[in-house]
Amino acid sequence: MLEHFYNNGLKMTQFEFNPYYIVTMQNGVEWGFGPGWGVIWSDAGKSDTVFTAQAGTGIKYNLNARTFIGADARYQWTQSTQLAAGVAETLDNYRTNVKIGYRF
Repeated sequence: MLEHFYNNGLKMTQFEFNPYYIVTMQNGVEWGFGPGWGVIWSDAGKSDTVFTAQAGTGIKYNLNARTFIGADARYQWTQSTQLAAGVAETLDNYRTNVKIGYRF
């Protein structure tokens, strides 16, 4: 996944890779979980590169052969970084999302 963030002069671009192990359950339900790795590039007066590790899980319900709904949650740990002079930052975060999908 490639994400871009810009707010109050802080620009960050994140690239992450999140493989999931999928368990097919009954009645069209699939549950997945897995690790992730990534890198964040930022530019806020100085450039910095931060490496990340993630853990996530998600569930998906197949409405039919082409359409599904689901939800995911992920936590991300990051290296400490210094985005501004003399200020140590942590970019640890969590993300949850709800999705509707269509298979082409």
